[in-house]
Amino acid sequence: MGLGVKHTRVIKPRDRKGERRYIKIVKPHFQYRFIIHFVGLSILGIVIANAIVFGYYTFRSSYDLSTRFMYQSAVGAPIKRISLLELLGPAMAASVIISAALAAWIGVRYSHRIAGPMYRFEKTFQDIRRGKRVSAVALRKHDEFKDVAGELNKMLAWFWTRLRGK
Repeated sequence: MGLGVKHTRVIKPRDRKGERRYIKIVKPHFQYRFIIHFVGLSILGIVIANAIVFGYYTFRSSYDLSTRFMYQSAVGAPIKRISLLELLGPAMAASVIISAALAAWIGVRYSHRIAGPMYRFEKTFQDIRRGKRVSAVALRKHDEFKDVAGELNKMLAWFWTRLRGK
């Protein structure tokens, strides 16, 4: 067939155990872009929700954000004045920060389930190009692209059977 494939030892999925699988950032360019988009969309959602809360309040009450309210923190305490923005602003800012941190953590974990298989496919293609006989691609339990790995494994089995027959 002219592929220059030498008959070398077969690389099986168990031979790859521990090979860079514990690292969460295996495809930095893809994963950082994915995480930035994920965090950005989460922050955008929280900011829109906050704007809706403030907008609804302003529409329903005919007050604006700078309107000051009087409140008393305890019986007999002095009366204080505070604006709605001063009252709810810190809670809204905290919700943005917490959701951004949570989105970043989820983004790293989920992007790893995508980037890990991408990394494995690239290594498999490199091994084949170098003349190594790869028997199958094994993915982790929660990885994405299991259907692609299954098709690749079928193609590898077909390829090696066909190569052996010629």
